[in-house]
Amino acid sequence: MNWEMNSVLNSVKFHSLEKWKYEEVKHLCKELNLYELRPVEALHGIPAKSVSLRHSSGVHLVYSGDTMPNEQLIKRGFDCDILIHEATFQQKDIAQKSYHSTVEDAIDVSERMKAKHTILTNFVNEDLSQQTRELLLSKSNVTVAVDFMRVRMSDLPYTPLLNPFLIHR
Repeated sequence: MNWEMNSVLNSVKFHSLEKWKYEEVKHLCKELNLYELRPVEALHGIPAKSVSLRHSSGVHLVYSGDTMPNEQLIKRGFDCDILIHEATFQQKDIAQKSYHSTVEDAIDVSERMKAKHTILTNFVNEDLSQQTRELLLSKSNVTVAVDFMRVRMSDLPYTPLLNPFLIHR
C-alpha cells in the first residue's frame, strides 16, 4: 500500500458517481493508486461512460470507450498523458449513425485535447483510405492498437513506429 494511501483516499475527487457504489469506487481507486476518477457521459446510442483517471504518480489517462467526438471529454482530458480512443469506422456517415468515431475524429480529439500520446482502439484496417493511412503514418504520437496489446509508459515514444506494419494494405 502506498505510504500516503489513506490521505489520498480521503482526498480522491469523485465526480458524477451518484450511480456508482461509493465503496466499490473507493476500493478501485485504492487498488489502482488513483487520486482522481472522473466519468464523462459518452455520446453513444446506449448509456455509456468515458473516463479520466489521474494516478498518484501524476499520469493522466483518458479512455473514450465507444463515443462520438465529445467536447466534455476534450475538456476533461485536456493535456493528458495518454488518450485511448476508439476509431471503429472509416466512413463518417456510418460512424455518426452508430455513435462511434473515425480515425480522423479520434486524431482531432487527441490534437484538441493536447494528448501527449494516443492509442487508437477498435481499429479496422479494411477500407482505409490512402489519406487516412498517410494521416496515421504522419503522427509520431499516435499508435494503432491490436488485440491484447500491452504498453508501458516507456514504450509510448516507440509504439508509433509499429504503425506501418499494423496498417497493411
